[in-house]
Amino acid sequence: MLVTAGQAIPTHGLDDRVTVFGGILIEGVATFTLVYTVFASRDPQRRSSDGIIGAIVTGFIAGVNILAVGPFTGGSMNPDRSFGPSIITIDFKNHWVYWLGPLMVVD
Repeated sequence: MLVTAGQAIPTHGLDDRVTVFGGILIEGVATFTLVYTVFASRDPQRRSSDGIIGAIVTGFIAGVNILAVGPFTGGSMNPDRSFGPSIITIDFKNHWVYWLGPLMVVD
């Protein structure tokens, strides 16, 4: 997450150590784990699919993903989460990484 002096809205950005391909891969893996967890927790074949545990596990995985990939890409896992702050700050540097990574996994 890049925050500069006087900037009130933090935007996502790639760390200096991360290449564009690495950013796409990181965001794709984080999105995959989140989407897989949501689908697995709501599987009608499981007995516990209607309980509260699905929401707890999904929140846990989202938090772990943010902590794990946040220092490298900001941990967006959702193109909309990156698009809103980018419009406000007019900062679209490497913004397509946050669209291509998750969309490659979900499609």
